[in-house]
Amino acid sequence: MKKTSILTVLTIVLVFSSIGAAYAQQEEMVLPDYWDEFFSEPIMYNFFINNEQTDYTMGRPYINKDMIVMVPLRVSVEKMGYKVVWNNNIRTVIIYNDQSMYILKINRNRYYSRYNSSAVLSKEPVIRESRTYVPLEFFTTLMKIDAKIDSDGNLLIQY
Repeated sequence: MKKTSILTVLTIVLVFSSIGAAYAQQEEMVLPDYWDEFFSEPIMYNFFINNEQTDYTMGRPYINKDMIVMVPLRVSVEKMGYKVVWNNNIRTVIIYNDQSMYILKINRNRYYSRYNSSAVLSKEPVIRESRTYVPLEFFTTLMKIDAKIDSDGNLLIQY
């Protein structure tokens, strides 16, 4: 009888101590900076620029760990008639046409546009699978064009 009660108490202590350890491990878990690169989910909807579906070989929009929609930059702005220049030495992208210019530095959350105006957005530009991605708000805030996800889940950029 005494052995049974001691065994029962030890079993309960062991169970509760392992549960506490499991909860402690969950609380201490910190996602690494490269989480976006490996665990972000692609948007499984169509991506349209001026009602024309984009070619996904140039990158596919995805949602990052902070629930920010990240859009492939080159395919988006080239369809709008912009030229894109990549400077690998300073990891900077320059986007320009006759009227506008935008400068983005990879992993720096300050975006510049013509006439020295700048903005801090929800996420800095990042490189994923050799493509530069920017938050969807880059188009609405800096470029001042309509960019949204419609009720059907389609990503639409209208300029």
